[in-house]
Amino acid sequence: MLANFANPTCLLMGVGVIVSVSILAASAYLPLWRGASSFPLGTTTPNSSTLANEAIVPGESLVFRYGIGSGLTGFDTLEVCGNGDARFQFCERCFEQPREAKFQLPSESVADLCQRLRDMEFADMPDAYHANVHDGTQIILTLQVNSQMKRVYLNNHFPASVKSLIAYIDQQLLVTVQSELNQSQPIDRADIIDLSAADTEVELVGR
Repeated sequence: MLANFANPTCLLMGVGVIVSVSILAASAYLPLWRGASSFPLGTTTPNSSTLANEAIVPGESLVFRYGIGSGLTGFDTLEVCGNGDARFQFCERCFEQPREAKFQLPSESVADLCQRLRDMEFADMPDAYHANVHDGTQIILTLQVNSQMKRVYLNNHFPASVKSLIAYIDQQLLVTVQSELNQSQPIDRADIIDLSAADTEVELVGR
């Protein structure tokens, strides 16, 4: 379950479904970073990606995904493409049909996101961070550039650079698309963004 978030709202179990944590409007939920508990680091998984930080630039092949939540409740899921196409998937309440909002981010926002990923040396980060804690909060960050993929799985341990990135996403990117979130549409579970991978099969449910 999510820890230390304001007004947590339980969501539909399943890969890629989100957990809303703050109500900004009666008809939409927008997650605002409140500082999920970060526990002492237990182990890391070494970086296996060949992606270079200098390759993280806006372009048609770039796809960034961010998920936050847990294996019990699913994940808030944001996807941003290099051309500015973006979508955000969520449920408003437990066991309701998932919803999706699609929107266009300006090129400046995509460039800013890429710059932040380069500044934190995202491509060089370990593939996974694990605290010696069960349940709690997980964050998944993925970035695809052409045929290269970088994925970071954070299990209850969140470095300062990751907290800063998520604060930027939640407080500067998502808040600009509140009207689009208000107009979100129901989607089938089959259309939920899949954040799963080998190192999280045990963590995620609904596979």
